[in-house]
This record gives sequence, structure tokens and C-alpha cells, in this order.
Amino acid sequence: MNIKLLTMIAATMCGTCFVSCDDDYMDVSNLPTDIQNEFMTMYPNAKVEEWEQKFGYSVVDFRLNGFDAEAWFGANGWVMTETDIPYQSLPEAVKKVFESSQYASWRVEDVDKVERISTETVYVIEVESGERDIDLYYTSSGILIKDQTDPGTTDNNPYLPEQTPTDIESMVKEMYPNAVIIETDRDNGNTEVDIIDQNIGKEVVFNSASEWIYTSWDIHPNLLPDVIKATLTASYSDYRIDDADFYETPTGNYYMVEVEKGNREQYVRIAENGEILQ
Repeated sequence: MNIKLLTMIAATMCGTCFVSCDDDYMDVSNLPTDIQNEFMTMYPNAKVEEWEQKFGYSVVDFRLNGFDAEAWFGANGWVMTETDIPYQSLPEAVKKVFESSQYASWRVEDVDKVERISTETVYVIEVESGERDIDLYYTSSGILIKDQTDPGTTDNNPYLPEQTPTDIESMVKEMYPNAVIIETDRDNGNTEVDIIDQNIGKEVVFNSASEWIYTSWDIHPNLLPDVIKATLTASYSDYRIDDADFYETPTGNYYMVEVEKGNREQYVRIAENGEILQ
């Protein structure tokens, strides 16, 4: 048993029923020595608050440099640390991009720094506007990886890393040889791989047979090609462009543009030559 760690936990838990009152928490004497040693090596100055089991992982809640954090350990050791940070502690590059984005006027609900094994650090800004909650994922250099609806309470931690299947990883590297894989998720039987390619955050999607379906990424409305803008002006002159994405697919590429007028929203799929697709 690591005596230093035991002393830290005992001190921080004094006056509570951490060890025996809740089955979700781990008895300190049963903590695997390898987890203790790895944690102490990574965070020697941390103030440990509690240990518990979540979703099959051993999780230590701690404070470091005034911030609350969780370190997650699996069967093979450390996999992730999630730190709750104030907005002002974000990298300047992230703040600059966010403050010039379409979400700049939204209320910032929460900010997390997510460090995961074998990938880049990610910063997640949760923003809110009316009934909508969106999570914005950025690299430390300010590249927006993705924006997605906040999942709320789930049966798992959405930040936990997924292993990229070997065949899919090979295909991604062949298609985008200079790309960096940020994370992999599974949704409705599909595998979604988030990458940074040419300083652009892209999502590469494969079906259950590991066949490529599409790759998509955000396009700022001001950067849409003139032929696409001309189509929108001709057919949706009284609509405002709310969002735009570019899609690469095995059968051809297109733009998906969200337009709105008052409370009415519509998605318009437009080929690269400006033709509106059904």
C-alpha cells in the first residue's frame, strides 16, 4: 500500500463515510497498487477527495491547482482525466475562435479540459441558448473538432476514449494521410472518427461493415463557393443561412446548408455545381 496516498485519502475523507457508507466507493485498502502508483506519478501534488467505481473504471476525484478533476483508470492503467476549468483558463486560441463563432452570444454553461490516452488534449465548451444545449470540442490550437447536442445524463461518460478498429484506422490514414485521429465514437451501428486534416476538424463515418459512408466538416457561410451562394440567393432569398457543412461521399460531394426564416428551418442539399439535390 502506498502510505502517502493512504494518508492523503484518510485526511481528505475525515468526518465522512467514504469507505463504508456507499457501495459505489472503494475501500482504500482494496485499491490496486498499480493505480495508486500511476496516479501519484502523474499528480504528486493532488489533493485526493474520493475513489469510486464508474462504468467499470476506477475513478479518483481530486483537486489540483484549485480545479476539480477526475482521473479514470481501466484494466491497463490511466485512460483519461477530465478537469473542470473556468472559461478564462482556456487557451487563448480557443477563446479567440469561440468568441468569433456563431455561438459567441450563447451562455457558457460549463468548460472541461479532457486529456486522454494516445490523443490530443480537447477542450469542451457547453453553451446554452433557450432550449438548446451544444457541446463544442476544440483542440488546444483552437480548431473546432465538432459541435453536438449535449447528451445530458447518460449511462457512460461521453469523453471516454473508444478504440479505433484497425481496419477503419488504416482506411482513414489512406484517405487522409496527414490527418490526426482525435477520437472515435459509435452511434446507431456506425463508427464515427473525428480527425484533424489540414487544420480542419472532420468527421469520417463508416457503417457496421466498416464501409466508408461519408466525411463531413463545417463550412462558415461566408466561405461558401459563389455558385452555392448564387443558388441560395435564387431559391431562398428571404432566408438566412444558419449553418453549412460539406460532405464527401463515395457517390459524389455536396453542401448541406441550413436556412431559416422566422421559426421555419430547412435543410438544402446542393451539389458542387450549384444544383439543388432532392
